[in-house]
Amino acid sequence: MKHLGTYIIEVLKGDLDSYVPVIHKYEEKISQTFHLYISDKERVEELVMDVFVHVHSKLPEYMDQADNSFDDWFIHKAFHYMMSQIERENSRRPESKTMEVFFRSLSSKEQEVLILEQIFKLPFSKVGIFLGLEQKEVRKISLDVKRDFIHLGISEPSAHTCINNNDIFYYVVEGKNNEFIDDHLEFCPACRERLSQIEKQLKSMESYLHPVINGTSYQEKILQNIKPYNKDGSKKKSWKYQLVSVLAIFITCFGFIYFLPQLNEWKTLASNYMSHGEFYNVWERGTYVAKDKEISLEITNMEVTPLLSRIDYVIETERELTESYAYTGNHFLVVKPGMISIKIEEDLIPLENISIISTSDDLKKGSLYFDLAEKTDIVGHERFELVLNTSRVGGVFGSWELAIPVEYKKGIKETETIELNSSNTVMDTFDILIQKKESSTTSNRLEVEIDFTEQEKERILHDFEVYKEKNHLHYFEPPQFNYSYSLVNEKGDAALQFSSNHDIDHYDTDEITVEGMPTKIMEERIFHNHYHDPDSMLATSPMKEGEKLYFQLDDISYTEQIFLNAEFKLEEVERLPLNLEFYGTTLDYATIKTLPEDESRPERYQLKIMGKQPENELLKKFHWSTDPVEENLSDKFYFDSYWEDFSLMDVNEDPNMIFYLEIPVDQALPETLKLQSYWVTYHLPKEYKLKVPLN
Repeated sequence: MKHLGTYIIEVLKGDLDSYVPVIHKYEEKISQTFHLYISDKERVEELVMDVFVHVHSKLPEYMDQADNSFDDWFIHKAFHYMMSQIERENSRRPESKTMEVFFRSLSSKEQEVLILEQIFKLPFSKVGIFLGLEQKEVRKISLDVKRDFIHLGISEPSAHTCINNNDIFYYVVEGKNNEFIDDHLEFCPACRERLSQIEKQLKSMESYLHPVINGTSYQEKILQNIKPYNKDGSKKKSWKYQLVSVLAIFITCFGFIYFLPQLNEWKTLASNYMSHGEFYNVWERGTYVAKDKEISLEITNMEVTPLLSRIDYVIETERELTESYAYTGNHFLVVKPGMISIKIEEDLIPLENISIISTSDDLKKGSLYFDLAEKTDIVGHERFELVLNTSRVGGVFGSWELAIPVEYKKGIKETETIELNSSNTVMDTFDILIQKKESSTTSNRLEVEIDFTEQEKERILHDFEVYKEKNHLHYFEPPQFNYSYSLVNEKGDAALQFSSNHDIDHYDTDEITVEGMPTKIMEERIFHNHYHDPDSMLATSPMKEGEKLYFQLDDISYTEQIFLNAEFKLEEVERLPLNLEFYGTTLDYATIKTLPEDESRPERYQLKIMGKQPENELLKKFHWSTDPVEENLSDKFYFDSYWEDFSLMDVNEDPNMIFYLEIPVDQALPETLKLQSYWVTYHLPKEYKLKVPLN
């Protein structure tokens, strides 16, 4: 079979059809990756095409590398571009699959390891190279994720002589090469059953990561959006472009003497910028303009600050343009990593985090925001160029590139810093320290630290020791925060967020103490100086200079492991006493009644567990599943619990409804239904408010 690298030689000579084998090999893998995060099929199609167009534009780089493995080069380029695009998309809400909810709860690093291993079929060594990790670290991440998944729905053995789930898991993934376990399984039906469950659980993970794409091919549309190369490896230009180029050279040569005085005048204006950093005092309209496909893109102003920097732009054209969606709304420019780069001499360093705000109703005016401090080793340079490069304006593919000189130290604007060190305790559970607020003409930055109180850490570790002894646990996973906060004004209008960054590591059990529990989050979060509509995320109005601003806690929750069991006879009952309790939250009684058949559902049992949440405490929401022995029922349940609508319902809607389930009666049902809860999530009551002044 012909090596893909040989096709690329033909592609760079202008043969666009030679790119087809690359499309055929990778379009399904790329599509499967996007489908894990995005439910809109049309948007997935756009993103898949965008990946192939992007990689095609980088093909000359492949010919320059020493290692000639095209597959490795392609996956590296495509994968990192895909993940950067996914970060900017609106993630879909997890649906009715245990694996989907679990996958979306993983860290980005864990998700990336699974995708490269399972979808792209890469060995741990190559996954490590792509992600900048050691091979043993990649292997540990992969095994830990799979092990955690099998713990979700498979309980530990009740008999102390049986093999625990961890040992069976490693027995499966390491090729069933263990004589002791072989001998035990021969005489233990309970462990054989759990072995079968673990294998099914792992297969369900594999199936989830390979969604069926219905044979969709993007070949034709991809090729339509790619500009072929010349034989020398450069992009082909149209005859119009070449004619214009010849005329431009002619005009330049014979017009140089005439325009020389104007060039000297521009040199003086440029030196004013170098002294003062004020772009709008430097150039007139028409100075920085790129034109292609009858569309002009002009940069009209720039502002550099230690927080966010800003480029203002204007689009002019008579063509009809198509909007593209970003998290800030609809725009004619498509924001992606590398759209803005820093050029120092011959080195071009792309910026990863860029946002866009349209400032006119027709979307032809707007601003691009970026954080130069993202590249900390570059900020020390006094001079560099900012390069704006985009291949799409208003849905039209082309090439628009502009380079702007920057003298960083002279051009940078000052910031105002307020040291706050404001400490706040939330529901006797969380400590929130607002350390400081910085502000500039483009943005605001908050430094915040969040952790459990010492009392809550002691409770968490105490419970772990109890569960460890009772359920043969072999590892400790600290509870993970989910939280959100806003920068708001007096009226409650929230500023549009630019970025946030935090990471929590997992530690082995022996390392955990109350003082050393790895739950603390130290975060810097940047906000635009624009408010936004919380529903549409569209920027609405700019902040007013000097107005009062506040830190507002919107939500905070965390999930920890528990072990709670309940059994019910499947027969109508009005108030079956349960008498269960978990840290003040009671599970008082169950009600089972029969619901008649309707237009959408057959006759079914309706099961409710009612209880009571304690006042002035975090609300608890239990995540339920059926006993694994009854797993044959799960496909037939209207099972509104851990992976269905019940888990997605806001606990504040009815905090005293602990569980809800509907089961069709037209099936073989057991006399007794066994439910288990392995996880509980603590939520902030909606009436709780924390609003801290910042200036």
